[in-house]
Amino acid sequence: MSPRDAISNVLRNSTDSVGIIFISSADSLCAKINARQQPRNMQVMVIEIGTQSSTGAAAPAGPGVFPVYSSIDSTAVVGPLAIAFFLSSNASCRQTASFESATGGNVTLTRVDASGYAGTFDLTFSGGAGQVTGSFSTGRCTALRTNLGGTCT
Repeated sequence: MSPRDAISNVLRNSTDSVGIIFISSADSLCAKINARQQPRNMQVMVIEIGTQSSTGAAAPAGPGVFPVYSSIDSTAVVGPLAIAFFLSSNASCRQTASFESATGGNVTLTRVDASGYAGTFDLTFSGGAGQVTGSFSTGRCTALRTNLGGTCT
């Protein structure tokens, strides 16, 4: 994947919150999401990040290291954590079979503020991707949420 854009948002559900980061092969992703457009042949690394306690979850309040867990293993974690996965779509904007979840590693946030997140990632995938490392600096995109859709462009 050749990253062209990185966006983020804080998702809230009642008293819980989580940070979400999209690192995408599509450019101007926030504008496209706002216009309800879905880019063709897009690849995206999705990182969900926060701190989990016995009573709920909270989006990152400041810089720190967030260990990566699989989505199944993350349910038992108390403390900072990240879940990361990679997915792609085809020319019809349908998800391809290349969905892959990270099984370990770390996400390190160096900036947490109203405009988004910055940091690095070192992710381990059990499938074909192996180890993936990189950095990101996101802009906040209030339209970013978990259920995206729209016209295939």
